[in-house]
Amino acid sequence: MNLFAGLTLDTPTLVFSIGALALFMAVFAFNTAYALPARDMGLRSWGLAMLALCGGFMLFFLRGHAPLVLTFVLANMLVLLSSVICVDAHARLLERPPPGAHWPW
Repeated sequence: MNLFAGLTLDTPTLVFSIGALALFMAVFAFNTAYALPARDMGLRSWGLAMLALCGGFMLFFLRGHAPLVLTFVLANMLVLLSSVICVDAHARLLERPPPGAHWPW
């Protein structure tokens, strides 16, 4: 008897799993930031980055079922935005100014 007969390890399943994990990490980060309001460890920025990553990977998961402008352009923009916000979160954790903060958008 094979317990995992119906489970396949394909690309959409992995993409969905990454998005779900990012969502769980965002919820954990926001809850921790709410529980420790006096300490700014970059948890709000980290949670925002994980939400952007979750949105990007969920849009990747919907490729073929949603318009291409959402599943390609917006998804890639969200994943890249999450990287920028992660750098800000790490800078806040290390109590350093974020690199490039003086550069205009």
